[in-house]
Amino acid sequence: MGIGGNLWELNRLSEAERYQLEAIALESKLKGRHDLDTLNMLNDLALTYDRQGKLVEEEKLFREILSVEQEKLRPSHPQLAFTWTNLGWNLWVQSRFTEAEKAFRNALEIRVAAYPDDHWLLASSRTALATVLLERGEPAEALALTRRAKQADLKAYGTMHKETALAQDALAMALLAGGQPREAQTELDSALESRSKLFPADHPNVVKNLIYLAEIHYAAGELATARKQIDTDLSNVKAHGAGSDDKMFVPQMLVVQAQILTAQGENAAAQAAAMEALREAQQFLPAYVNVFADAEATLGLIYAQEAKAGQGIPLLQDALNLDNRIYGPDLPQTAQTAVRLAECLDAAGRTRDADRLATIFGRYLLASPDPSYWRESAWLQHRNATRTHGVQNARLAMKEAQP
Repeated sequence: MGIGGNLWELNRLSEAERYQLEAIALESKLKGRHDLDTLNMLNDLALTYDRQGKLVEEEKLFREILSVEQEKLRPSHPQLAFTWTNLGWNLWVQSRFTEAEKAFRNALEIRVAAYPDDHWLLASSRTALATVLLERGEPAEALALTRRAKQADLKAYGTMHKETALAQDALAMALLAGGQPREAQTELDSALESRSKLFPADHPNVVKNLIYLAEIHYAAGELATARKQIDTDLSNVKAHGAGSDDKMFVPQMLVVQAQILTAQGENAAAQAAAMEALREAQQFLPAYVNVFADAEATLGLIYAQEAKAGQGIPLLQDALNLDNRIYGPDLPQTAQTAVRLAECLDAAGRTRDADRLATIFGRYLLASPDPSYWRESAWLQHRNATRTHGVQNARLAMKEAQP
């Protein structure tokens, strides 16, 4: 198993997988597949699958490990929290956020009983749970969790540590979701400062930090800064070759880039970025994860702006169906796609269908304090004002026409 581990460290994942499978087969003969030592090997193999993007195979292994641990260990054993956490992150990557939340809550419950309140493992669990709660439309709970996680990490590690930076990431996105982009940027700037001293520019932790910063600048309407941020991020990754650890981030980076370019009116470049995002995601991600909906929704919006509603409508309808399955109908992530579809339908002259979508989903978008949806909110408000003004003019004309 040592050879497999060394190959894993060298990012030679196919070779690592082969050696790990051979070691597991031998250990299973000697001790049994469900001996605790063999389970540790299965866990290492699952982490190799994770870096290869083999999410389904990874999930099967974590569920097998969890099932055996639940039989052999007491319900409050700390080892169970590690496996619940690993499974939770796998489900999070798969956009199965309800299941991920349950897994992270199980891990947190075990750790609350096992460790003092400021323990770093509790902080790690709170950060993980907060991350998925942001996808579940629970920014207030996420904010409370991330504040506690950051304070515990500062106490344990200080500012210059990757765990503190991870807590700051989650805290920043909770602040953004709550309508505080400036405070969010402060956290991310601090996290990036420490990461820049700890990791190379193409490290996944730096990559994710820069994605978040670009999203926050976009949310603040600072498009030039956002574009520079994401362009730098993509350039760093491509210059060093997209490694397995940051492979999952490349489609997300491209979607963010496409969205910024769309807002700047550079539709040709935006279209190229969105289509590249789809191609990258198709290489290693299952078609039910949220990055596909994000890319299709952005591409559909581009077509709407180019008076190609016939091409945009099917993409946006597919994205809306996917968002409905991932998030449900009453979260702003879904409402953003629905409003984009309404804009595309409006451009195609299907006013009644656009009205229906704007009425159903618009209230969820306008109720969100998250400034990330500024473009769609502005379109809704302009449309509502225009239609209200039109109705008032029509009523006035009818009144004047009366004898």
